[in-house]
Amino acid sequence: MKKNTHFVFLFAFLAIFLGFVVFILFSHFLPGPEKSPATPTAASFDTPTGLQELPVVTAPPTALDKTEPPEIDNALPGDAATESPALQNGATFAPTSNYVRPIGRTVLQNGVRWFSLSGCGVEFQSGGDSVILTLITANSDTVVSHHRPRVGVFVDGVLTNDLILENETTAVSVALGEAETRTVKLIKLSESMHSCVGLAGVTCVESVTPSPTAEKLRIEFIGDSITAGYGLDEPNANAAFSTRTQNFSETYAYLSATALGADCWGVAYSGYGVVSGFSANASLKADAVLSRCYDKALTNCTNVDDAAATWSFAENQPHYIVINLGTNDANNYCCTEARCQEFVAKYQELLSMVRSRNPGAFIFCVLGDMNDKLYPYIVQAVQAYSASTGDAGVTYAPLKFYMDIYPPAIAGHPSKESNFVAAQELVEILWKKMNGQ
Repeated sequence: MKKNTHFVFLFAFLAIFLGFVVFILFSHFLPGPEKSPATPTAASFDTPTGLQELPVVTAPPTALDKTEPPEIDNALPGDAATESPALQNGATFAPTSNYVRPIGRTVLQNGVRWFSLSGCGVEFQSGGDSVILTLITANSDTVVSHHRPRVGVFVDGVLTNDLILENETTAVSVALGEAETRTVKLIKLSESMHSCVGLAGVTCVESVTPSPTAEKLRIEFIGDSITAGYGLDEPNANAAFSTRTQNFSETYAYLSATALGADCWGVAYSGYGVVSGFSANASLKADAVLSRCYDKALTNCTNVDDAAATWSFAENQPHYIVINLGTNDANNYCCTEARCQEFVAKYQELLSMVRSRNPGAFIFCVLGDMNDKLYPYIVQAVQAYSASTGDAGVTYAPLKFYMDIYPPAIAGHPSKESNFVAAQELVEILWKKMNGQ
């Protein structure tokens, strides 16, 4: 009788154990009810930079400055930088991700990596005496002298080649000073509206293979001519627009991101707004709004088909996005309360679009440095959007005015000095968020 009791307990234990195993297996492998995407929360977006102290904004050094590394001696600017150098004995590498790391929105098609937006391009490491970058242009606007693309090459953070691409093909020699390894970055300094650039190859003169650099924190800036660096290198405040005088590397956007050790690219179009572009007579300019081109990776690029020119948001997702729009809406369309409320509605639509494309990014909405008339309406729009969606990954902050301290650049735009101090202000805003403050 006692033996039977033992068998009963043993069988009961085995039955319970097998039942538990079956439950675990079924719960793991069988599909459960479909879950809706989680609503972003503030904690979802904390991406510490590793910077314990508030970084200091510094102007980007050039090869003409008495700065390190002294052995880099490219002429900047100068005719030698745009001449086609002899290729000597070297190997040319296609600009694929095996050899270069894309920055921002670029499109690889038929062996050429195309980019047109401000700050977009590539970065890689190489060594030896020099590398040669073969650049091509592919848009009709390049026949217009004041619309030619401008690009910059940085070696270890120093601007060594500052070029206006006058020809369809340009071979750019980049001196590395016989270093074992240097970081080379090529970006577009002018905006997307009038030009597109392609990197066709990287030629290493010596037996060196380029390699992509490590991934960085990524910040996207959505804006207008202020973000695009309109006229920053134009000494004449009465001069006309030209891509030749645009310089993204001197904008508040690039300076602040660089101080934070981040990649920086712009989705910036001069004259564009949220509900209306710049309007001289207060009429609606609905074709000049950012929502119409936010999905584009390229514009004015005749060598790339429309499908490829549409950006794949699965690539190169930004960690942070800064929206600086409203200046053109205020000049002069938003001149009544009704139109300002129209701006509020369109701003919420823009936030919904940006969020749907970038589900993991924290979004900062800023305005200032040229005029801040619509900033209270941006606050209203963000608050209404957050309340209706539960999205805690959006905030707002004003940028102060410096136009009364530093004379404006052409067409009343912020000067280099204004951009510099605005960058210092923005760095503190971004750094605090990145460090959970």
